[in-house]
Amino acid sequence: MIDFSSLFVVAGLLLGLLAGDAALYGDTLRVQIDVPQSVSGAGFTETSAETVFSAEAARIVRGESIIPVPSLRVHTSTSVMTALAKPLNLDGVVMAVQNQLGIDHLMVFGALLATDTRRLDMLMVVMQPQQVPVQTVLEQPDGDATALVKRAASWAMEQVSPYRVVLAHFLAGLDGDQDGLAQARAAAGRFLGRPWHPGRASELALTHNLLALLLLLDDKAADAEAELALTDAMPGVLPRARAEVSLNHAFIAMSRGRLDEAAALLESSRHDAADLDQPDLMVTIETQQALLAWRRGDRAAAESGLRDVVAVAPASEVAHHYLALLLRANGDEAGAIAEDDAARIGRRFERQRHGIAVLQFWMDPVTGNLTRRL
Repeated sequence: MIDFSSLFVVAGLLLGLLAGDAALYGDTLRVQIDVPQSVSGAGFTETSAETVFSAEAARIVRGESIIPVPSLRVHTSTSVMTALAKPLNLDGVVMAVQNQLGIDHLMVFGALLATDTRRLDMLMVVMQPQQVPVQTVLEQPDGDATALVKRAASWAMEQVSPYRVVLAHFLAGLDGDQDGLAQARAAAGRFLGRPWHPGRASELALTHNLLALLLLLDDKAADAEAELALTDAMPGVLPRARAEVSLNHAFIAMSRGRLDEAAALLESSRHDAADLDQPDLMVTIETQQALLAWRRGDRAAAESGLRDVVAVAPASEVAHHYLALLLRANGDEAGAIAEDDAARIGRRFERQRHGIAVLQFWMDPVTGNLTRRL
């Protein structure tokens, strides 16, 4: 005879296992997007909208940051447990478990609104634990549903980690996205326009840092320095963020011929990075130190420094590039060719910190002129 109470207990345990596993290892983003019949009938269904949203959110949170930033787990393919939890209507249980475990999650409700014209609007509501829900209406005059949902994902991610959104757009722009750099500027402006929040100090400092790099791309070195200077009196900035800002400020000062100031800023960066487990950052600092020696006219110190860098970081394209230039300037063409080859190989493997100027621009060690690294 079937013991129904035992079955209920087993079923409850199974559902609890599903919910618990999905809470611990599944996505911390929940998305629900309603799509009108006029749009879904053309092929852009609710599933399509939610998939596009999740893919864009995953792209945004993937960017590497030198500082800890609020983040979400977003996968383009779900785990077995997560896939089972949704059709069993366990999303509420999953979020409750995450709340109890202190796991931040984001609940996004969206509704595409078709008007009488070609334009599409999208009502967005974002809910986070222990925060007041926020909402907005986004407009897409050309009716491009995919573009509208991607914009919605970016806006939603800004409510969680605005700096990560700025960084994602910046990286997309460096990779050739024609709108990426403009979107980075716009996202940075929105973030910096918010009321001051001490918990966001490091994110704010690094947002100014990215704006400085955007200004350098426009050949506006003085404006870039002014942007970095805004972080000087900002309280609560983590040492690793200060190290990156000082490193970039040193690079700009070096390019403009203020070498003593560049040396002081570089030493400040080294001091802030001294106790960090950031070997890539220290390699970059040493590379810039060698470049500063060359700007001072001390080629021997520059060569020694660059050789030390390639000894510990043989995949550093930047160090090999400058060593090739130096050897060529010293008349060692064979050595320069070997370093050129090593630089080409290093391009595929070098782990770049995308917020650091010396990794985004080539500097002429004699004149200080900058060109964008491609």
